[in-house]
Order: sequence, then structure tokens, then C-alpha cells
Amino acid sequence: MTPSVLFTYYSKRYLMLCLPVVFVLAGCATKPVATASLVQARSAYAKIQADSSISTNAPVASYEAGQALQRAEQATDVPTQEHLAYIAERKAQIAVADAEKSMAEKEVQLLQKEKDKVLLKSSEQEAEMAKREADQVRQQAKQLEAELAELKGKQTERGIVLTLGDVFFETGRATLMPGGLQAIDKLANFLKKNTDRGALIEGHTDSVGTAEFNMHLSQRRAEAVRDALLARGIGAERITAKGYGESYPVASNGTAEGRQLNRRVEIVVVKQ
Repeated sequence: MTPSVLFTYYSKRYLMLCLPVVFVLAGCATKPVATASLVQARSAYAKIQADSSISTNAPVASYEAGQALQRAEQATDVPTQEHLAYIAERKAQIAVADAEKSMAEKEVQLLQKEKDKVLLKSSEQEAEMAKREADQVRQQAKQLEAELAELKGKQTERGIVLTLGDVFFETGRATLMPGGLQAIDKLANFLKKNTDRGALIEGHTDSVGTAEFNMHLSQRRAEAVRDALLARGIGAERITAKGYGESYPVASNGTAEGRQLNRRVEIVVVKQ
């Protein structure tokens, strides 16, 4: 063969030997086809991009997921791609979880604020109610004081005591005089307004006459007051009548003035 023919021959042989190597090197420089792991990572990250609440409530985790997916996309071999794709998918899932946690915490804070508002409003309402009740009690106390002043009652350890003197009864008898009936009218009105009150009616006399007569007279006078209250609509269960005769004087029986003070009917107004 001539030199030119030999050169052509060996040149073709050299090219035939080198082509496989070139193809292999070219194949090594090409990115691998997207694996299932990379497809899943892309889908997970797409979910983040589609939901603005995730990027808003978990911005750091969302950014890290995007960076991880970018590294997986640039992988030059399948094992590296699958590893990076797995990391990218996990970071995307973490971003979703972080966003849900953040939104839940915000919801709890919002509910707590609403609860605090309700409690504050409830406390204000309770305070207002307590104030109204206190005002009502004070008003009732003032009204009670005015009514007692009209009845000329006296506050004692036993309760409020109203005294019907001897002048309110016929001499030596248990018949109530007009002045006594007027006092009974006022007492009956008071008891009707204050249904939680009752009356202990106690008859007393001086020491003139026999003890038996005085006991009998004091009992009849106490019963006369009781009957007058019953006739004015006061329930019998709210009234107790008892005579004590000359046993409990409030003054000396040695003078006319003292004996007149001892002849009396005391009405003790008490809470039932």
C-alpha cells in the first residue's frame, strides 16, 4: 500500500475506536432521567407554591425545600438524584407541617383573645349586677327604715319592737281602741311588704290585781292584736301571741306613771 492509503486506513480505524469512548463520555455528562423520587419531590414542592398560606406561615422551611429540590434537579447520577429528591420531599412535608402548626397556634391565640373578651364582658356584667343588687339592698334598707320610723319601732337585740300602750285598749279589757287599730293597720301594711318578717306579740300588765287576772288579761290583749292582723290578711304562721302578765315590768309599779308603762303589748318584728 502507498503511504496515503495507509494513512487513510489507520485514520478510519482510529475514529472507529474513539467513537464509543466519545459516546460514553457524552453519556456521563448528561443528567439522568427524572426518577419517581424526583417526581414526588416536585409534586410536594408544587403544593407549597400553590398554597400561599404555607409560604406565609413557614417561610424558612419553604425556602429550604425549594433549595433542596434545585440540588436534586442538578444531580448528575441516579443515586444522588434520589437521595436529594428524598431530602427535598421531606423538607416540603416539614414546611406543610410547620405552616399547619403556626396556623393552629394563631387560631389558639385568637380563641384565647375572644375568650378573654367574653370573660371580661362577663365580669363587667357580674360587677354591674352586684352593684344593682347592692343599690337595691340599700334602697330596701332606706324604705324599711322609713316604714319603721312611721311605726315608731325600736331596734333591739331581739328585733324591731313596737309598743302599744295601755291607751290603745279599753281600761281593764282587751278591746282595741281606734288609735290601736290605726297602729295595727300600719303594722299589717309593713308585714305585707316584707313577707320575710313575722311578729311575736307579747302582752304585759302592771301588778294591780291578782296574778291570775293579769296573766289572763295580757293573753287576751296579745290575742286581740293577733286577730286584728289576721283580719288584715297576715298569715297565722307568721304570728305568735303570748301573755306574760306582770312578770316583765319595764318600770316601777310603785307609781302611776310606772304602772301605765308596764301595761303594754309589745310586738317584736323578726325575720322568719
